[in-house]
Amino acid sequence: MTGPARFHSSVQGFVLTGGRSSRMGRDKALLPFGDRPLAAWMAVFFAANAVYFPLFEEKGLERRFGDDYRRYIANVPRWVPRLTPWSGSGTS
Repeated sequence: MTGPARFHSSVQGFVLTGGRSSRMGRDKALLPFGDRPLAAWMAVFFAANAVYFPLFEEKGLERRFGDDYRRYIANVPRWVPRLTPWSGSGTS
């Protein structure tokens, strides 16, 4: 198996949620999902995680992994990927 599915055996497929759909005739992000467009739900999900991760998730990881995790967060950005690989030791 190749591609991202090789990391998880239960991956059945990927759904692209952006861009204009020729079958649906409009931008998929504007399609309704419940009572709001899909893009609105994505914004709510991102905002909730932007609060949850630093306040709760990262605090637990810091307690669990200590200095190793502090060194990791000092070298790896939370939301924007690094342009160069991090070696995992010291600062880069």
